[in-house]
Amino acid sequence: MAQIEAQTIHRDPALFYWILFPITVVMILTGVLRHYATVLMQSAPKKQDIGTLREQRSLMRGINLRSNASVLPRASYLARKEYFISAYQSGAFLKDPDNKGKPPANPMTDPAGMEAMM
Repeated sequence: MAQIEAQTIHRDPALFYWILFPITVVMILTGVLRHYATVLMQSAPKKQDIGTLREQRSLMRGINLRSNASVLPRASYLARKEYFISAYQSGAFLKDPDNKGKPPANPMTDPAGMEAMM
């Protein structure tokens, strides 16, 4: 019976320098290029008008007051609560106080409203 010799694969010692190193460099440069391409293709966020911004921030202030009520002294909390209640009821923080209590307009009738939904 003859012994079967184990097969050995001989590789070039310069394999790392001619194949693995260039592949690694190309992959790193591809990632960097992809990152900067996405940064350059992003559009700037739309600017909001001052009324919308005031309305959103006042709602956030009310939410923060309610969530942090346990931290504030009771008299301070009640004073701030009364201020927000009176301002919300009078419509002081609304972006369009004239439309207080009216339902919002149907966005399907206004072509600009369709763009706002997107």
